[in-house]
This record gives sequence, structure tokens and C-alpha cells, in this order.
Amino acid sequence: MKKMLMFWLCGISLVISQRTSAQVWLDTIQPPAEFENVARVPLYSDSTVTVVVAWVKKGIDVHSHVSHTETVYILEGNGVMELNGEHFPVHPGMTVSVPPGQEHGVVADDPEHPLKALSVFTPRYVGKDSVNKVSRP
Repeated sequence: MKKMLMFWLCGISLVISQRTSAQVWLDTIQPPAEFENVARVPLYSDSTVTVVVAWVKKGIDVHSHVSHTETVYILEGNGVMELNGEHFPVHPGMTVSVPPGQEHGVVADDPEHPLKALSVFTPRYVGKDSVNKVSRP
């Protein structure tokens, strides 16, 4: 499983480097100095895929995507993810794939050590396809 994940991540890195003529080292990407809850740094986007690194201090409300699959790879931090009403812990090294229409969200364990994740959306994500279920207090 780890070999498959590393192969997938290398593939993402190759796609990014082939299209932009640059390599992206995920451990060197930092969030903005100040952010309240969620910060995102876009890495790559074309008509077929959008790749971002995201940091989460508190949580992301439960939501779904109408026409996008989202694959999340946890890089740093710990938390609890909700996927279709089921809750499970997430930690570095985990990958979660969320098909279109599945409700999902996450709560970070420690705002002082935010979750850092690589999110890959297919097809290209422009932020107009999220449907929120509930808001967190």
C-alpha cells in the first residue's frame, strides 16, 4: 500500500514537473504566516486536475462535491475525518478518496499543529461545486 501511495505521489510530482518545468517538494511548502482556520496553496491546475496543499487548524465543515473526486493525503498533524456519517482518525501517511456526492469534513486535533494535506481534485476544481451540509460551531 505504501509503495502504491509513493508511486502515486511520484506521479503527481512528475505531472507537476512536466507541465511546469519545476519540482514541488511538499515538505518545503509553508502556510501564510497568519491564518485563522484553513490556508491553501495551489500547486497545479489544468482541465483534468487541481492539486493544492491545505492546512487546517480547527476543521472543515461537512460538505460534498457535485462532480469532483477529492483524494486527500495527510502530510502532517492528526484529526478526525467524517465520511458519509462515519468518523475515523487521520494521521500522516493516510490517503482518503472521496467520490462525488459523498459528504465529508475534518476536525484537527491541535490548532497549534495544523493538519497539512495534499488534496487532488479531478476534474479541475474551481470552487463552485461544494455543497455544505452543516456548519461547525
